[in-house]
Amino acid sequence: MNRGSGGVGRAVSAYTPILLATLVVVFPLLWMLLTSIKPNPEIITQVPAFLPRRPTLEHYAEAAERVPFGRLFLNSTIVTVVGAALKVALAIATAYALVFVRFPGRNVVFALLLVTLMVPPQVAVLPNYLLVTGLGGADTYWGIILPGLGTARSCSASTSGRSPRASSRPRRWTGPGTGGGWSGSWCRSPRRPSPPSRS
Repeated sequence: MNRGSGGVGRAVSAYTPILLATLVVVFPLLWMLLTSIKPNPEIITQVPAFLPRRPTLEHYAEAAERVPFGRLFLNSTIVTVVGAALKVALAIATAYALVFVRFPGRNVVFALLLVTLMVPPQVAVLPNYLLVTGLGGADTYWGIILPGLGTARSCSASTSGRSPRASSRPRRWTGPGTGGGWSGSWCRSPRRPSPPSRS
């Protein structure tokens, strides 16, 4: 009995903070959803009710008339697809050059790319806006896509966070018996057996 009560107590103490945190996150969203289907008299009142007395979808119909949601979704799709394709292409080209092409200052360039990851993205919001607006890119697709291309996050992910010197080392397949992965050791050619010496 003591073991069972102790297990229940540990479970309650472990799951109670999780349930409270979930309630804090879910309750505002649920309140917003229920409020969206309430008529105006039930929203603007001194005694708010949790559940709507007369559910209605008039707010959604009015929002669909005023806001061009179709155009907004189309803009988001274009910016996402084109921006993602360009980021992947640039990341692959940059990572290939840093890992496989030997040129002076390669490690310095890679270190500078890693340093840019320490800069919060919020710092570049205002300078990017002023630059794009000055170039006439306000309310254009390229004005939204272009600033997102000058980041080192995709390139760092392509090189797996390794330095060019470490990434250029050959890998050896260890096989399923040892975890089934690529080991970080150098690929060594098997030694040829030496002929037996004659006495």
